[in-house]
Amino acid sequence: MSSLVRIIGEWSAPDFLTAVVAREGLELDHGSITVITFLSTGAPRRPSDLARKMVTGASNMSKILARLSTAGIVERVPDPADARASLVTLTPNGRTVANSFVHAGDSLVAELLTGWEQQDRLDLVRLLNKLEHSTTELSRHLRTTPKRPESSTPEHIEGELS
Repeated sequence: MSSLVRIIGEWSAPDFLTAVVAREGLELDHGSITVITFLSTGAPRRPSDLARKMVTGASNMSKILARLSTAGIVERVPDPADARASLVTLTPNGRTVANSFVHAGDSLVAELLTGWEQQDRLDLVRLLNKLEHSTTELSRHLRTTPKRPESSTPEHIEGELS
C-alpha cells in the first residue's frame, strides 16, 4: 500500500504534472491541468462543482477558468437546467489539449515500463483493472450506505485512539 501511496503522491504532485505536460509542449499550471482533466472525462460542469471537486474556493476557480478561457481552452455555456447558471466545457482546442494529456500519460507509462517483460506488463494491466473495479465498487457502496451516527462523533474517535 505504501508503494501505491508514493506513486499517487508523485504522479499528482504539481511539479510532476506540469513537467509531464510540458513534454507535450504545453505550459499549464497544476490547477489548469486538473480542470482540463475533469472536463475531458465527463459532461460540462458548473464552476462550483469544479471548485468542490478540486477542494478550492470560488475565487481560485474563477481565476483558473479565466486563464483557460483567455487561452481558448474552455468556454462557458448556458446551463439548460437553470437559466441563471452556466456550465464550463472544453472548446475544440481544449479537447486537443486534453488529448495531448493522454499522449503524455501514454508516453510516461511506456517510459516507466521500458525493460519490463511482456508478461509483467500484462499482469500489471490485469491487476490494475481488478483494483479499479474493486475501488469503484467500494466507492459506490460508501456513497450509498448510510453512515452510522456514532462513528462520526469525536467521542467515538477518541475512544478508538485511546
